[in-house]
Amino acid sequence: MAGNINPSEVISRFTSDLQLIESQYFNVVARLIAAITQAVLSIAMLFYFNGLLALFVALLACVVLFLPKKAFKSVEKSGINLVNASERFVTKLNETLRGYSIIKAFGRDQTFEQRMANENESLEGTRFDMGVKFARLETIIVFISLLSLTGPFLVGFWLVIRGAITVGTLTAVVNLSGNIIGPVQQISVDIGQLKSGKAVLDKFYLDFPRKVSISEWTGEKQQFNERVTLQKVSFAYDDRTILDQVNFVFEKGKKYLISGESGCGKSTLLKLLMGLLDGYSGQIAIDGMDARNICPRSFYDVFGIVFQEPYLFNMTVKENILFFEAFDPDHFKDIMVLSGVSRFVDRLPQGVDTLMNSETTTVSGGEKQRIALARTLYHGCEVLLIDEATSSLDPENSRSFDLGILALDKTVIYVSHKIEPDIAARFDCVARLEDGRLVRTQ
Repeated sequence: MAGNINPSEVISRFTSDLQLIESQYFNVVARLIAAITQAVLSIAMLFYFNGLLALFVALLACVVLFLPKKAFKSVEKSGINLVNASERFVTKLNETLRGYSIIKAFGRDQTFEQRMANENESLEGTRFDMGVKFARLETIIVFISLLSLTGPFLVGFWLVIRGAITVGTLTAVVNLSGNIIGPVQQISVDIGQLKSGKAVLDKFYLDFPRKVSISEWTGEKQQFNERVTLQKVSFAYDDRTILDQVNFVFEKGKKYLISGESGCGKSTLLKLLMGLLDGYSGQIAIDGMDARNICPRSFYDVFGIVFQEPYLFNMTVKENILFFEAFDPDHFKDIMVLSGVSRFVDRLPQGVDTLMNSETTTVSGGEKQRIALARTLYHGCEVLLIDEATSSLDPENSRSFDLGILALDKTVIYVSHKIEPDIAARFDCVARLEDGRLVRTQ
């Protein structure tokens, strides 16, 4: 999932999904422990009074526990349906809020209002369906439990008539039977909830796959000395092939321009190099070492990326550039000049201490891009990946940005579908990505 995250789904995971997991899994586990302890102790005491009655009650408890097994599966399925419905609702809500200006401009208020009403109705319908199934399960269990409580009393009464036990023992047996059947009834209900919660928990971990721990990495790469090699690298989204058996070598210190039509996979290639996507076949290697075996902390010291849409956090210009790295005044000053931020930062209201965010209008698109570039450069990457960084800039800012990138003493892999011919000629290598293949053209 790395690099291909839907924010709405993540928000849903960490709100509604976690609430479901807490209420239907972790809280249930605590109740189960208490109920099992009570039932086991009561059965032990019942054996002390009468072994035959104890076996009979234990048999009835098993009936209460396992008879509603089919209902458990129905409840488990309802839990998954509720999670999926919650995700759809949050996704549609997020989409509606983010695109509200466009909705308003096109006069589609009522259309989207109805759309959200339908999603809300679907979510509540799924929640109601789950509630009905839980109620049905509890009704079945309560009915069986009542029958189970009657059984020990009748058997005990028969034993009293025969003189096998006293009335006092019968009273104790009936009370202990309640202390067994009651908890077992609770256990049976909790198992249904636990199965539903476990299904949600499994889905949570399935959608956030476990990353290999640091101790499992077989190698660690601190520096990039010679080349980055792609050998038979293939990647697909669903069943659509994006990269097909790509073979290419990026040598240290050279500047590479990758062109291609929009949607051909250029950004995907950069994300693979950056380690933001997995699930590819073939090999990506740094100086012969498979990228899969490189410690992430070292991997991100080698690669740095500037995205098409620069994202500024709700922090100052300086904090956005440092991005929680230690402040080195000399290095910071060099990066400010190198990235071009020094050209405009002095005119900002508080200079480098001016507060920024993703929606700020204090700086232009080109200036945002330079702050993003400064952030990447400050962290000392050796291979700079540029993903369509000038696509939204005017020609003057675009040219200035490109010339600044070419002047850097770094390996550069630059993705663009529009670049001036004289700028393109300054790259050491120009390649085109087409039909999933990366072919050198210059």
